[in-house]
Amino acid sequence: MRSDFFSIAARILRQAEPPAPPEFLLASQGAIDAFAEGKFRSLAECVRDDIRKYPPTYIYDEPARDLWDEYRYHVTQGSSPLDASWEQTFQPHVTKHVDALPTTIKVLLTIAGQSWRTEYDDQDGETVDEALLFGAVWDELVRLADEDPETEPEDFQSVSQDDNFAQAIVSNLN
Repeated sequence: MRSDFFSIAARILRQAEPPAPPEFLLASQGAIDAFAEGKFRSLAECVRDDIRKYPPTYIYDEPARDLWDEYRYHVTQGSSPLDASWEQTFQPHVTKHVDALPTTIKVLLTIAGQSWRTEYDDQDGETVDEALLFGAVWDELVRLADEDPETEPEDFQSVSQDDNFAQAIVSNLN
């Protein structure tokens, strides 16, 4: 798959005047990968910020400040039947941020994403693969949730259910 990526980049860069030297092509591949990794991370952070605006649902009987805290707890617990529900909850937010990107950036992210996955045989350098972009942002959201320093997993267990219940009552009185 890397060879497909390289051949597309080479074809584009060879058409430049003067043609790009081979060492530039290799450096370009690394630069595109680094750009894509950073952009997918940035998109995941934007989605996380959106999700933090939602109140917690208390589906886990664990203290949470917002829906992102609950998602983080879900990630720490491993795969569950709720995985599809989480994806459906996040889908409109991922779509909103990906759709806001210029088409050229989406094509570049598609090319980089395809070069990282083995199931892609062909890259035309013009196609946007929305499912691939969602998957790449989703993968980054999982990593972000797993490493988010703002709420460590032990924080979820530091408050008992009784304390959580008491906090909910007090907040409703205010």
